[in-house]
Amino acid sequence: MNSEEIEHVRAGFVADALGYWEKVRAADSKKANVIARRVDELADMWREKGQISTILVDLLKHDIPEVRYFAAAYLIADENRATAVAAVAVLHDIEMKEPGFIANSAKAILRHHTA
Repeated sequence: MNSEEIEHVRAGFVADALGYWEKVRAADSKKANVIARRVDELADMWREKGQISTILVDLLKHDIPEVRYFAAAYLIADENRATAVAAVAVLHDIEMKEPGFIANSAKAILRHHTA
């Protein structure tokens, strides 16, 4: 993937992250689940091609917490230890600083991956 393609894929990921949380906050679990399944499939494909880190690691520093959360959730089990540690740090930060459901979701992911 060239840099232009990566930016295009990242933009789609950002849109999906924001769309997912919008649907969650609106209590529209059906539409949120559709987005989550689509992103799961894309993430699996990126992981198989060895591209997931390249695509998502910069999003760990995104301005919007929902985007950082989504990227961290997919990178927490990354083969690259430094990437996984960065994802854990992002989720800890969200757990401590962001109000509501996103903090609880971050806590649940951390509990699952550190158990």
